[in-house]
Amino acid sequence: MNWRSSKDLPTKAERAALLTLSLALLAAKAGEQVALVGMESAPSAHESNIIRMAHRLTGPDGAEGRVDHIPEHAEVVLFSDFEAPPEEIEALLAQLAERKVRATLVQISDPAEERLPYEGHVTFTAPDGHLSTKVRDAAALRPAYRKHRTAHKAMIGEMAARRGWLLHSHRTDHPALTLLLALHAGLTAAAG
Repeated sequence: MNWRSSKDLPTKAERAALLTLSLALLAAKAGEQVALVGMESAPSAHESNIIRMAHRLTGPDGAEGRVDHIPEHAEVVLFSDFEAPPEEIEALLAQLAERKVRATLVQISDPAEERLPYEGHVTFTAPDGHLSTKVRDAAALRPAYRKHRTAHKAMIGEMAARRGWLLHSHRTDHPALTLLLALHAGLTAAAG
């Protein structure tokens, strides 16, 4: 999530943090109790809780936490790029479903991940820097890459739909407000 294809774009993690805090602030202003998974403090609508959330999201530890700390029947919004192997994603969603939560999934991507805009000789390096692959003609990979990406996204959508959950897709070169309004409307409709 700490990646971006251009210095003019936020990283996926930065966009997830912005959306998380914006949605939490809207919910708290409406009187809802909010928390990040893994936070020590109890869910709260108080402004100080939002400040703690902001520190947690922007700190070195990030916002990862354990699913078993989520209260049963909670409303969960999960921000991720969902680039993990399918079996790991399925295991996480199954754990959430066991807690009888209602979840909304938001898949955040960089525009380069969607379009694969590269041409010619390209070296692709894993975010941790340990694995790299050199390609002679990056454009030749584009059709197979897009087909795989579309299938992966459809699989995540199916995993969510099977549980009655929604999947939203969001690119970091698109306005955050558009997604935030869709999330707010969906959560409001589900609560009402």
